[in-house]
Formats: sequence, C-alpha cells, structure tokens
Amino acid sequence: MNVESFSVQIIDLCNLREDARKRVHGIIDKFADRGLRALAVARQEVPEAAKESAGGPWQFVAVLPLFDPPRHDSAETIRRALNLGVNVKMITGDQLAIAKETGRRLGMGTNMYPSSTLLADKKDDLAGGLRSTS
Repeated sequence: MNVESFSVQIIDLCNLREDARKRVHGIIDKFADRGLRALAVARQEVPEAAKESAGGPWQFVAVLPLFDPPRHDSAETIRRALNLGVNVKMITGDQLAIAKETGRRLGMGTNMYPSSTLLADKKDDLAGGLRSTS
C-alpha cells in the first residue's frame, strides 16, 4: 500500500503486530472504497506527576470513518461541463479509491489522478523554477 496519511502515522506510532496492522489497513481500504476517509485514534498514558515525560507506549483504539461530502452544487457543475464537451478530470491527494467513489456519485466517470503521480514528473521543473526566481 502506498498511502501516507495521518491514520498511517498513528498506526505506526502504536507498533501494532503485523496481523493487526494488515486488518486496520484493510478497514481503511474498505472505507476508501465507500468514499470515506479514515481517522485512526490512539491513546497514551502519561503519569499525572510527570506530564513532561515521554509517557507510555501509544495504544491503538479505533479507526473511524469520516464522510467529507462534495459541495452541494458539484454534481450539477460537472454535469453542465460534460454537456458542454469538457473532459472533466479529478486530481486528488486522497486515496484513489475515495476519489473514484466520489466521482461515481458525482457522475463524472473515472478520470481520477493522484496528485503525487502528476506532480512527480514536474517536481524537478518546479524546483528549478523556484530557484531561478529567487
């Protein structure tokens, strides 16, 4: 899996066994297939007298689904653009599965692209452009 998110970082903090890690990633993937983001929750005990200490190990608590709906007028805007012959594409920083489900709900097809793949080709060009303007 090539997904870097806050949930993945939280899971990494908890040092889960490999089987538990796979189960949690499976849950995150199932949420994404339904167009839902995932929020991992963990807890850490810090003794009252030692609030400045590093505390105990992080304990994984749960992964929660979050629905981040598109704007209320998105489907209509996309429909109008498609009717005008515009080739509508979505560039996303989310998991591609989330984008595909959102696109399906909005009636825009499967023109989905992860921002990382589009920007990877241009990273050197962008960095060079920034250097030349400074």
